[in-house]
Amino acid sequence: MAGLTVQNFVNAGNGMAVAVAVIRGFVMPKGTMLGNFWGDLTRSALWIPLPLSILLALFLAAQGVPQTLLRAVAATGVERQEQGIARGAAAAKTATKQLGTIGEGFFSVNSTHPLENPTIASNRVQSLAILLIPVAFCFRFGRMAGDRRQGWAIFSAISVMFVAGLAMIHVEEATGNPALGLGANMERKEQRFGALLSKLWAASTTPTLNGSVNAMHNKFMPLSGLVIMVFMQIGEVIFRGVGAGLYPYAWAFFVPFILITTFAVLNLIVGLIVNSMQEAAAEDEAEKIQAFETRVLERLADIERNLDAKG
Repeated sequence: MAGLTVQNFVNAGNGMAVAVAVIRGFVMPKGTMLGNFWGDLTRSALWIPLPLSILLALFLAAQGVPQTLLRAVAATGVERQEQGIARGAAAAKTATKQLGTIGEGFFSVNSTHPLENPTIASNRVQSLAILLIPVAFCFRFGRMAGDRRQGWAIFSAISVMFVAGLAMIHVEEATGNPALGLGANMERKEQRFGALLSKLWAASTTPTLNGSVNAMHNKFMPLSGLVIMVFMQIGEVIFRGVGAGLYPYAWAFFVPFILITTFAVLNLIVGLIVNSMQEAAAEDEAEKIQAFETRVLERLADIERNLDAKG
C-alpha cells in the first residue's frame, strides 16, 4: 500500500516536472537551462498532490469512504447470506488516484462501488479532482509566459472540444434508445447518480486518460461510445493527465502518426492479400500441372498396354 501510494505521487510529480520543463523551453531565452528535474519533481509531488490529497481524503472519509487498516467485516445481506465486506485505506487511495490521474480502483468496480463513491457530493468532487490539475496547467503556462491570455487561449481551445464531446454524450444518453421509449439510457449506470453524473464523469475521465469510472462505458449509446473512444485516442489534445494539460496542438503530431500508421497497416494488408493470391495461384498451377502429368502417364500406360497386346 505504501509503495503504491509513493508511485501515485511520483507519477503526478513526474508529469508536472516535465510540463514545467516544456513551458520553460517555450518562454525562457535560448540557451537557458530548463531547470533541475529532481527539484521540480520533489516540489511538484509534495506541494501540489500531497496537500490536495489530504483534503480530498478527509472529505471522502466524511462522506463514508472507508479509511482504516482493519480487515474485512462479515455482514448478512438481503439474501440472508453472510458475506465479507472489504475495507482499507480507500479514502486516501481514491484521493491520490483521482488527483494523479491514476484511475485504478481500490474496490473491484472502481468508483461505481458504494464504498468508494458513496454520495452525489463525493461523485461531483471526484469528477472535479480528475480535471483540477490538468486544467490548472493551462493557466500555469500563461503565468510562466508572462501573458495570462495565452493560458486562457489554450484553455479555450481545449474546452471547445471537451464541451462539444460532452454535449454529444449528453444528448445521446438523455434520449436513450427511441425504439424502447424508456427515456434516458440507464443501462449499467448507478441509480443514485443517474445518467447526468455518469456522462459527466465519462467525459472527464477519458480525455485525461484517468481510467476511473462510475458507470460501464461499454453500455453507453453508440454515438456516446464513439465520443468516448475519440476522447481516449486524442487524450493528448484535450485535458491530458497531470502536468500535460497544455498540449492543445498535439494534433500536429497525432494526425501524421495516424496517417503513417494507417498507410503502413493498409500496405501490410494489401501485401498479405497479394501474397495469399499468389500462393493460391501457385497452388492452382501446381494442381493443373500435376493433373496434366497424371493424364500423360495414364495415356502412356494405355499405349504400352496396347503395344503389349499387339505383340
